[in-house]
Amino acid sequence: MCLLAIPLGRAAPRGSKYGKVTAAIILFFVFYHLSLIAKTWVEKQMVGTPPGIWWVTLLLAVLVLALLPDPSPLRRSILRRFRLRKRIEA
Repeated sequence: MCLLAIPLGRAAPRGSKYGKVTAAIILFFVFYHLSLIAKTWVEKQMVGTPPGIWWVTLLLAVLVLALLPDPSPLRRSILRRFRLRKRIEA
């Protein structure tokens, strides 16, 4: 969740400082409610143990990677590690 602050913290030089605060609050509530839904599904055994509640976190990670700028060192290192794992498994 804290990595989401990187793309949401970027603002235009003459833009509003608080323009993306609303988006951050909405994303937090969506993440929180999806976590509650996932927890309920696991308790009612509607979702198996392996995906459990982790699908919500993985969804957030994909969102963060999509919002990070292309030349971001964090994004490059994560994608590089993923590619290496893919090559090792093949």
